[in-house]
Amino acid sequence: MRPDMGRKDGSMKSAVLIGAIGVAIAAPVGYYLFHAPHQRQVRLIRAQLAQEQAVRQTEAEVRALLEELAQYRKRLPQEADPSWLVREVVSRAQAAGIQLRTITQQAPQALDRFTRLAVHVEFPASYHQLGTFLDELERSDAFIRITQITVSPPQGEPAASIQLTLETLHLPPPI
Repeated sequence: MRPDMGRKDGSMKSAVLIGAIGVAIAAPVGYYLFHAPHQRQVRLIRAQLAQEQAVRQTEAEVRALLEELAQYRKRLPQEADPSWLVREVVSRAQAAGIQLRTITQQAPQALDRFTRLAVHVEFPASYHQLGTFLDELERSDAFIRITQITVSPPQGEPAASIQLTLETLHLPPPI
């Protein structure tokens, strides 16, 4: 072996050792100075993206609910006036071929956040006519609820005597 070979070998080992130490020091420094902040930024961006997606999903759900609410509101009277309900009931009775004997408006009843509107109607009807009238009310675009029904058997007439109390609700416009 040549004497300068040992020195070369030794200096090579020193260079490799210094390189390894340099890499051992540079790797954590590089990780903490460059990679870790980048990873935190990526996590932050992902969290912001998830939050934004949640917000957009919530907005879409709220829009859908508001549209649904608007559709339901269209089924209710625009004013707290029972004449709207009278017109609807008369229209449905005519469509069912029923002649109303009496129709009596009840006074609007203000409740917590809405107003109850009601009418009482009396008319003669066969079983078929009554079913047709009830079907007309059910299929109506307007929200009309039957709260009372009385059917008296026919007395000298071909039809029974029917008494109904019908109601709906008025909701004031949202603020």
